[in-house]
Amino acid sequence: HLRGSRCRAVEPPSAAELTAAAAAGVVPLPLRSFANATRLAEASVGTSVVRGFCVFERLRDEPSGAERIFVGVRHWWNADATGRWVDITPPLVASA
Repeated sequence: HLRGSRCRAVEPPSAAELTAAAAAGVVPLPLRSFANATRLAEASVGTSVVRGFCVFERLRDEPSGAERIFVGVRHWWNADATGRWVDITPPLVASA
């Protein structure tokens, strides 16, 4: 069972956020959230690292009403100076 104290959906980074990361010399790499978050925090004033889990739902070809399965994967992201969460790590699955 997950016993998270904070949980929220994080929007994909804006073009401005990705441009700012690139200007700071941070090129986000897939599957490297720890390194991405640490490098962005070191390169950006007022940015901190948030450590937690990314929660994914495992999709199955089963009838509706079947038990839903979730998987938590360790993941780091950033909080900007206002406390807003920013995750520059490319997603595991591209959004539709």
